[in-house]
Amino acid sequence: MKKITFSIALSVITLASVAQKTILVNGGKFGNQTENVSVSVYDPQTGISTTIDSIHTQSVQDVLVVGNIAFVAAQDSIVRYNLTNNSRTAAVKFAGSSTKSLAIAPNNELIVSNWYGRTSYNIYIYNQTTLSLVDSINIPSGVNSMLVEPTNDLLIVTQNQSTGVPNYQDTLGSIIAATISNRTVISPLTTSGYSGDVGELIAKPNGTGAYAINSVSNTIIDVNAANFPIVTTSLNTSSQNFKVNNRSQYEVNGDTLFLRMNQGIGTINLNNLAVIDSNLVDTVVTAFAYDTSNFKFYVTATDFFSYSSGKIYDRVGNYSGSFATASSPEAIAVIYSRTTGLISFSNKEKIGFSIYPNPAINHFSIEANLTAEACVQILNYNGQLVKKVNQLNSSSQIDVSDLSSGIYFVNVLMNNTVSTQKLIIQ
Repeated sequence: MKKITFSIALSVITLASVAQKTILVNGGKFGNQTENVSVSVYDPQTGISTTIDSIHTQSVQDVLVVGNIAFVAAQDSIVRYNLTNNSRTAAVKFAGSSTKSLAIAPNNELIVSNWYGRTSYNIYIYNQTTLSLVDSINIPSGVNSMLVEPTNDLLIVTQNQSTGVPNYQDTLGSIIAATISNRTVISPLTTSGYSGDVGELIAKPNGTGAYAINSVSNTIIDVNAANFPIVTTSLNTSSQNFKVNNRSQYEVNGDTLFLRMNQGIGTINLNNLAVIDSNLVDTVVTAFAYDTSNFKFYVTATDFFSYSSGKIYDRVGNYSGSFATASSPEAIAVIYSRTTGLISFSNKEKIGFSIYPNPAINHFSIEANLTAEACVQILNYNGQLVKKVNQLNSSSQIDVSDLSSGIYFVNVLMNNTVSTQKLIIQ
């Protein structure tokens, strides 16, 4: 059997806050042929939203931020931006019928999926800098979601039955794996005990595979990497209503999945698929981004006609302000700028640890295989460092009697790797 490990890019604020912006891609008013897709940047330091570009099409599918570069998939167009100076640096007409999702290959090529209208070659590969077309992969039927597994040079995609047009309520899905370097489909992945839709792919926090969040059936498929190409199924037995159709409708922070659920934003523990909060942010949500440096949600909503502002919520769901948008703000992402105190890790194996008791009252312990250089940081929900402890071992207790009741985040730093868990202090 071939074992697949999935890795997750992680950026953690440790000693200082970080300057950041939010990029929004707005689809314009529905049916108004004079309005095009607009790209804007919101600066929370000044509270000002600035339009940086217009794309001559009328729908947006995805935005992907890589460092100071953003890629936008807008129907028949792919556009690249330098976010340091908010300038367009490249643009190309999409080779397929309609863009859907974006990903970066291990060799830094840009992968773009085709959504509908084609019965073959639904993956296209571009030069990340020039956006020139490099190659394609012959995957049948439109591709909804993609996940790159760099260690094994794999691309995992989900697709649902299509009759030539987008079918938002499709119920017959599949998962396909392909090698990226030689552009070859390996095999469809067999799903055990499930025959419904297949939704957005999310890497497991422990690196053992992926989950597919299925918004028609309200289920979660467990793509078990250890038994590739076998796919087992875990059904979410709660009565929650998932509404996840693209990257701008979920965020992963450590082992916590924030996702569009019911009428707002809910949270799921990715270690056991338990619902933590079914309505953390109580508002109508079209798209959202979670700022992991300042622990804020930037939320947009649209009726495709009239809305022109977004809302800001803190980590516990309290409304804290608003920001301007154009019509139909359907894609959003946070842009991070490094400052002293930001530790960034990409494709690192996470530290497995648990906290007990949790909730804690006066102290807690960490269960993990810690080395002498291990360090623990405790941050409040605003991202401020409130306690730091060095030279821990598996029997050490951390005193939190001096901290107020509330939600905190515990970072364990060891061997140039950081993992995060939520801590509740009563």
